[in-house]
Amino acid sequence: KDLPDGCVKDDFELKARAKTRRVKKMVAALEGHKLDVVKANRIKFDVPVADLEPGFHDVKLSAKRERGSKLKTTVTFQRC
Repeated sequence: KDLPDGCVKDDFELKARAKTRRVKKMVAALEGHKLDVVKANRIKFDVPVADLEPGFHDVKLSAKRERGSKLKTTVTFQRC
C-alpha cells in the first residue's frame, strides 16, 4: 500500500497488512537488511532510498503464522 508511482528519489513510508489475523511476526527487508519486525499482522516502516544506487530494488515482506507457515511477497520500486 502507498507505493510511490514512478521512480523515487527520497525515502518513503510503506504499509503492509497480512490478510490473515493469525500472524506471529512480520518482517520487512531491503537488500538483505531488516527494516522492521513487528508482532502483528500489520507493518509500517520507512524505506531508506537515499543511499541506494539508481535502478530497481526489492522490499521483501514475510509473515509467520501461528502454526508455522509463512506468507511472502516482494514489492519492487525504482530509484532514480
